[in-house]
Amino acid sequence: MQIVINNYGGFIRKRGECFEVRVGEEKGQEIAAIKVQSILITTSVMISSDALFLAHQHNVDVIFLDRHGNPFSRVWHSKFGSTAFIRRKQIELSENEKGLDLVKEWILEKTKDAEFLFPSALHLCASAPLREVKPYHQKCKLLLDFCEGCRIGSMKLWSFGSAFY
Repeated sequence: MQIVINNYGGFIRKRGECFEVRVGEEKGQEIAAIKVQSILITTSVMISSDALFLAHQHNVDVIFLDRHGNPFSRVWHSKFGSTAFIRRKQIELSENEKGLDLVKEWILEKTKDAEFLFPSALHLCASAPLREVKPYHQKCKLLLDFCEGCRIGSMKLWSFGSAFY
């Protein structure tokens, strides 16, 4: 179950082993913590530290959203098997050959797909001038060549991000 609190003046707190959700002076609704997978909280909503601790105990993801519904922060459990474990493993992979090989494989596949689609896109998109599309096609070829020669130590895995696009 997912709890979404998006009303101005909404409040969530701990009551026993339940989350109590309330808006204004209305009677609160109790939801068992073991049934909750995540809590989404928008601006102008309060949450108690006890409710956050209960979420922590039950490995409930707490996500904070801006007024447009876009996530800007989250709280997750730090035990192994959770998101923190995944992040640690990503960092470990970023520092060895296996990680580099995975990233090269992803980039090569995406770039080959893009390179394959460019000629057909030119025929479909008569409104896109050739001079606007060709630089991207050339960048794909450069990226393919670049990835073929990559080795650990010659670059940081995630450093080239948007250098080509």
